[in-house]
Amino acid sequence: MATSGRPELPEAFFRLCCEYLHTAAPQAMAEPVRTWLARRGIDRSMAIRLPLGLLFDCAQMRSALARQGFTKEEIRASELAADPRLPGRLMGPVRDADGNIVTFWALDVQDRRPRLLFHRAWKHRVPAVGLEVALPALSGKTAPLVLVEEIVDAMLLHGTGFARAAAVGGSFAEMTTQRWEALARLGVGSVALVLLPRPETAVTLERALDQAYQATAAPSVQVLFSWQKGPRRTLNEWFQRRGPQALEAAIDRRALPGYTAKARLMLDRHRPAAGWDDHARRAAWAEAVRFYRARLAFGVEPLERWFVPPVASELAIAWDLARFRPADTEPRPAAANQDPSATPPQTPQDAEPATVQSQAQSPQEAPRPSPAPQPPTATSLRYCPLHHCDHLACFCFD
Repeated sequence: MATSGRPELPEAFFRLCCEYLHTAAPQAMAEPVRTWLARRGIDRSMAIRLPLGLLFDCAQMRSALARQGFTKEEIRASELAADPRLPGRLMGPVRDADGNIVTFWALDVQDRRPRLLFHRAWKHRVPAVGLEVALPALSGKTAPLVLVEEIVDAMLLHGTGFARAAAVGGSFAEMTTQRWEALARLGVGSVALVLLPRPETAVTLERALDQAYQATAAPSVQVLFSWQKGPRRTLNEWFQRRGPQALEAAIDRRALPGYTAKARLMLDRHRPAAGWDDHARRAAWAEAVRFYRARLAFGVEPLERWFVPPVASELAIAWDLARFRPADTEPRPAAANQDPSATPPQTPQDAEPATVQSQAQSPQEAPRPSPAPQPPTATSLRYCPLHHCDHLACFCFD
């Protein structure tokens, strides 16, 4: 508990860390950290303005805290200067939306494992690092929260004046359902994920999207693949090529809707190296239908606008689910010489029986004609045995 004129122990600890980074730490320990920050786009003048510090000796930190009036019991209970892995690490606070310190992160700039340490568990209390800066910048705006993986990248964005940024503090795969829901409770309506080119990017991105779509409430998601114009391993490299002011324009012009990114990732997983065959096409179709149905309660229009077109186009199917039943998992090939995305998709109606041609909407509306019969080929799907259809316009393949 803070006394009159004395800060809370975590705040006092962090102020000392800042002093150590910029002035008090031995040159041999501080200079490698400053050099690493400069390579990541954070020069010394910017670092002074950001919540960044360094712990170089645990015993000296405990002594410094004691000189500020904290008791040995308070210092010991805080466990802030007890871990022998902390000296030499770049450090910073994780604050909640009100600016209160929840924990600290400590990064080894030489990539020794574990590279990133956290003082205590925090993700159940704070959905992202840097929200104390980002949320005020988002207030009253429709622009998305920019979410990156690494904390230092969020610091770089803040240092260049791009305030509405925060960090996962790990892989995007760690964005759990609970963290997405927490962002929604904080009033975040939209999130733009900025990805970097790493081997695991597709897996981590799809995991993040799946967690967002399983949440009871979550912001809408956009995805910006920052390497679309060439490989860049860090956000700073992207900035050096395009400039920080280009990030806003890149999100507006090149960010994919989350549903489109999900569709492409799904198709990539099912697409055989030799091209689509019947088995792969059916598996992709079945997963797409399951996803579509699971998201219907959250709105049909975004699905039809962003998810359906890439699936229908690549699988060459007519996305007509008006007669689709939950047990049916087979795609209907698109009519010859017809763009499968040209016809707007239809909303599923599970109670509708699967028939060759749809029922008329009113007495005045004639039924739609069935597609012309197609001769079977060695690779064609077999005809529907349930209705004895003479074409493939039925979703009843067994």
